[in-house]
Amino acid sequence: QVEAFSRLRRRDGWGNEGQDNPFMTCAKPGRPDKAPSMSMLLPIITGRNVEPLPRPTPIRPPLPRGSSGQLGQGYSLGLSTGSHGSRMSSPGGQSRSSGCAATAPLPPRESSPNLQEPWQACRPAQVQEWPMRSFHSTPRRDLQVTSGWGESKTPPPLFSAPPESTNVEVMDRMTSEASDERAKIELQPPPPATTRIDQLQHPLVQRDSSLQQRGKSSSLRNSIKATKKKSRASLVLQGPKSPESLSETKKSASDAPKGVRYLYVAQYGNYSSHIRNLLIARPCWSPGPGDPGNSIGKTWLQERRVKVGGDISGLPEINLLWSKYLSKAFLDAMAEGQTGVVVTHNEESKLSLKQAEDSNPQEAPANPPPVRIHNHFEANHVLTAKAGLRETMFSFYTSLKRDPFGAIPLTFVIRQGSEDEEFKKWLAVYNGMTESKGQNMWIVKPGSNSNCGCGIEVCDSVEEVQNIVESKNRSWIVQKYMEMPLLIHKRKFDIRSYCLLMQDAKDGSLQGYFYKEAYLRTTSTEYSLKTKDRFVHLNNDAVQKHGEDYGKFESANKMSLNEFQKYLDEHHPKEGLSVQEKLVPQMRALMADALKASAHKINPRNIQHCFEVFGFDFMVDASFRVWLIEVNTNPCWEPCNTYLGYLIPKMLDEAFVLTLDQIHPEGAIKGKDGKIRGPKDTSWEHIFSPSEANQVSCQWVAALPEGGLELDFSQLGQDILCPPPLKGKHSK
Repeated sequence: QVEAFSRLRRRDGWGNEGQDNPFMTCAKPGRPDKAPSMSMLLPIITGRNVEPLPRPTPIRPPLPRGSSGQLGQGYSLGLSTGSHGSRMSSPGGQSRSSGCAATAPLPPRESSPNLQEPWQACRPAQVQEWPMRSFHSTPRRDLQVTSGWGESKTPPPLFSAPPESTNVEVMDRMTSEASDERAKIELQPPPPATTRIDQLQHPLVQRDSSLQQRGKSSSLRNSIKATKKKSRASLVLQGPKSPESLSETKKSASDAPKGVRYLYVAQYGNYSSHIRNLLIARPCWSPGPGDPGNSIGKTWLQERRVKVGGDISGLPEINLLWSKYLSKAFLDAMAEGQTGVVVTHNEESKLSLKQAEDSNPQEAPANPPPVRIHNHFEANHVLTAKAGLRETMFSFYTSLKRDPFGAIPLTFVIRQGSEDEEFKKWLAVYNGMTESKGQNMWIVKPGSNSNCGCGIEVCDSVEEVQNIVESKNRSWIVQKYMEMPLLIHKRKFDIRSYCLLMQDAKDGSLQGYFYKEAYLRTTSTEYSLKTKDRFVHLNNDAVQKHGEDYGKFESANKMSLNEFQKYLDEHHPKEGLSVQEKLVPQMRALMADALKASAHKINPRNIQHCFEVFGFDFMVDASFRVWLIEVNTNPCWEPCNTYLGYLIPKMLDEAFVLTLDQIHPEGAIKGKDGKIRGPKDTSWEHIFSPSEANQVSCQWVAALPEGGLELDFSQLGQDILCPPPLKGKHSK
């Protein structure tokens, strides 16, 4: 570029300081005839035979859909200015910088426009976009170049092409049509505030509505700041507190039956956006009062809170409540057939429901209660509480003369500190194992109301365990620690698998399903019994994500089952270990036994239309044997890596196929064949029905030792102590 400019100076003799600079004269009203114009310099500067095209007016008309600002033979000029200048791009995707020094930011102009400085004269031409054809058709030659100060000029044609006449009539007609079209749109009334912008057909309406919405939000925030009613700015969306406002919410999909609508509320927290996305995609489903997608009440988007106040009588009933933990008020409404139940407070740590006051409770309600659905069972603590899981599995296996601690590690429930009888039993077992096996590692957990690794401690002495169980007046779990686990690259791991327990939509019977895809959660530090570091022993993601090496070895410390199989093939080739043939069947059998053990207790009032997705955690010992560790009622839905971003939404959508879509088939997403999807169209595998409640699925669990009526705990749970280790590569 500099060499081209120097050659141009030498050719035309621009040696004197008083000589006119061609860049400067290009922008002046009067230009010497011998001085070349900017159009003559464009091929030298850009290296392209680009012809500036005239345009009739500097006013930018609206852009129709699919248009682009293309120049010449299909090349487009980008108008973004920065340190690298503007860029010329070709249809083939190649681009190059124009390199003009004038593309740098310009200093403020203090003098008259007629007194231009050299940096003012070198200001780049402002090319305004105009509806144009694609580069495959005949290029437009009616675009006009304006100088830095807005003076429109029509430069002479380039050397390589003869001048062509501009079709002014065509341009005038297009400009007139675009103006008329815009005027018609402006005369139309604005769309309702609750209408989705993406439902509007014309791009001009989309753009105007978007600007209108942004303007409303901006003015609303400014008014809140001005009144100073809150210490920090919050976006408050307030709608009319009447059932009529619900009719202004998002319209259902085109295939939804006319007049059919089901309302849902999803509690904030644990990535509940997954749930809203899956529900809003289904016909007939819309957000109800108490959900951030509904206009009734107030929604604080930044603080993630929804409140519905005032008179709640007459508000529409919700059909589905998705919450982090079970809502007893909603379950009572389901069991007793209550009406007028509304979610009045929705945030991550709190979910409140209120029933509208009935003027005459003696009379029957005018409308029958709706079909309500909840994503939790009333007594799910028999599985999800650590103490409940131990007692449930213990009762199930002992009733069938099996050792319960062949499925779960040897566990004691202590509720009254060191004076509890269970503590004395544990103390006797601890002393016996320490002397005979040399294993003294135990793990202590809260018995209920805890997750994410909270309150879990690894202990190797009686004093440590005693101090913990006496620290708080609550139930505690003292469980034998697996000292010989299977490792991945010398690091510990566990497996998170999903289970669906639901009621059949036809007869209300409980049905259990196992999801075929699962993932591993690894630690970031090499396994060792010489330390009690939580980053070594706990696989909980809530613990590991705070470590320095989190995500160093695996993405978000997660592995799929296929990746685990590749590791086994590489490091244990002689054993021929198969995840799908040996590992997954053990997980499926343990899950089935857990459902059989809890089926008669998990729904004591037989409340219809309940379902729950549980997160089962398994561990694998050195002999490739699977052990059930715990069950979670609120498993994490965070898509922390690519695989979970695929797995979790897919699993939840297929869970809705078996539950919501069977209860309300008119709101289901149909398959390619036009039929509603069923269990065969998902990755859920049926593993439990009431007819199988008295059969043990884990046939490898040993029988109870013969003896007296009272169990001898020192003879139970011996398989976890010294499993035969694998002898493959890096098995230690």
